[in-house]
Amino acid sequence: MNYARHSVSSATVALLLGFGLLLVPFFSAHAQTNDPKIDQQDYLETVNVPGAWNLTGATTPAPMAIIGPGGVLSTHEDLLSTQVSAPPGAYEPDSLMPSTSTFAGGITHATTNNGTGIASISNRWGFGEFYFYEAGTLKDFEDIPNAVYVFDMDEATTHTYDALQDKDAEILLTPAVVFENEDPSVTVSADLLANPIQVPRTDLEIPGFLGGILEGIGSWLYEEIVRNQKIADFNAAHTLTAKSEKLTVAPIGDFDGTETVWPASSSSSEIAFSVGGTTQEGTSRWANSALSAVDDPDDGTLDLVAPAENVFSTLNHKQPGEPKYGSQNSTVGSAAMAAGVASLLKGIAPDMVGDDLRQVLQRTANDIADPGYDKQTGHGRLDAKDAVQYVQERSFTRSTVANGSVTVVEDDLTTFTMTGGPWTSLASGKYDIEEKYKVQWTINLPEGSDHDIWIRHPDTKGWSEVNPATGHPWADIEIRGWESEATITTYGYQGYTYDTLGRIISTYGYPVKAEDAKVAYTVATKPGTPPSPPLNSVSTNGPTVLDEGEQGTWSATPSPPSSSPSYTWYVDQGNGWYQIGSGPSVSWGQDYYGTSLVP
Repeated sequence: MNYARHSVSSATVALLLGFGLLLVPFFSAHAQTNDPKIDQQDYLETVNVPGAWNLTGATTPAPMAIIGPGGVLSTHEDLLSTQVSAPPGAYEPDSLMPSTSTFAGGITHATTNNGTGIASISNRWGFGEFYFYEAGTLKDFEDIPNAVYVFDMDEATTHTYDALQDKDAEILLTPAVVFENEDPSVTVSADLLANPIQVPRTDLEIPGFLGGILEGIGSWLYEEIVRNQKIADFNAAHTLTAKSEKLTVAPIGDFDGTETVWPASSSSSEIAFSVGGTTQEGTSRWANSALSAVDDPDDGTLDLVAPAENVFSTLNHKQPGEPKYGSQNSTVGSAAMAAGVASLLKGIAPDMVGDDLRQVLQRTANDIADPGYDKQTGHGRLDAKDAVQYVQERSFTRSTVANGSVTVVEDDLTTFTMTGGPWTSLASGKYDIEEKYKVQWTINLPEGSDHDIWIRHPDTKGWSEVNPATGHPWADIEIRGWESEATITTYGYQGYTYDTLGRIISTYGYPVKAEDAKVAYTVATKPGTPPSPPLNSVSTNGPTVLDEGEQGTWSATPSPPSSSPSYTWYVDQGNGWYQIGSGPSVSWGQDYYGTSLVP
């Protein structure tokens, strides 16, 4: 697992919640804003946004960039005060295009409490700002009655770099998906694949001179090569987002299946944060929401879910008489909700980085399907209030450990298939691995009543012992809150290259050589008295029955063994328990006995 958690008792949780109810009265969304259309935004209550607003006060959300189909309508009445001037390349939406970006922008950044339109999740106090980029255009095609919007991966890639490097956006929302196995001769319409239309891929047209050369070889091969490179560049831009410790949020897609789509599927390697959809009530998966590829939380392609059905937000309305607001069914809305909450969390705790935001959103999600992680709903349904409360109740410390204790746990391994990816310099393929090594560290924790620890991927160089072929960093973390310390364990694989005489030329490691393994981690600490040590399991040794006047001696054996056990011994003769001694053993003389041991 990538994280470990030490939980407080249910009594403590109940006490904290009780104080919360006494100190912070709850107000519904309607009671907190004067936006006239808020009564149509059922999803605000479903993901507990009013509860989050009760806790946040005048918080400035983190800057966000929206990069996707259609661009954002900058003249929309409910988006005027939140937008930074459109950077070069951020175009106005085409008049016929029902922009998913304008729709997403209303959910995240519509000006709230302005007496106009709707309320947004992160811009409760009107201080939010976001950048918007259009990536694609409307095109007319022969034999297709209406113009079709073509999503342009090259533009999306360029705009992603601009948002990161020039605009310093902390959250990137990409309301679009690209199929990995899509036929390179077609594209899809901009309604996120709900009704795909096959059209020629004009972004893959072969240049005239080169086209003539390749005509005999076959244009399909050329198109496939170009398309694969476009996807690689597109994913590289979002990999940079993750390595820069920012967060990309993406919809998993509006189709009932497990196909690989980008950038959402890159959540399996901890690049994007993938969001699926629920019904309007938020009680179950929306039927058109795509599924995670696997049920494993370490390798799943779905992080959490939020309402996708009948989501009300801002619309393009450049033509007279077009509605300014309306409802859509799409996981674009779900992703926008998660991005809005992430922006709000980053505003509350500016030092939080992408992996911190990912972990908080996952840990505070409400489980609405099978217990634990599942393919339908990931970690559960988004909960804005619980996420905000989690951040406000904890302090966060970040550190990195290196030069750990190295133990070779297996040697003379044979060929092993490794998976390349953004977190290792090795390409996918088969390698002759000779050693599997374990690297451990013991770290000190801040004093507190509860600790959560998770790794941060950009600076972690260690793999899973069970499944190293996943291609993303991993560490096991054992927390001992009563001792204010934890043990971090990760694994690596090491091989050698030899010359013709059998001499070692070089050493390579997957992901790095043993001495270079390291783990970056974040500790979330809740203040309070450290928890008590766990009770050992204890067995007693001695007689079970005594004759009258006979004396017996009993001793105790703890499991696991303890260097200095301490016990208190009790006996019950039918009228309640009372103490008869203390220490590692006790002697007593009666007809029968009972013991209760307290380590």
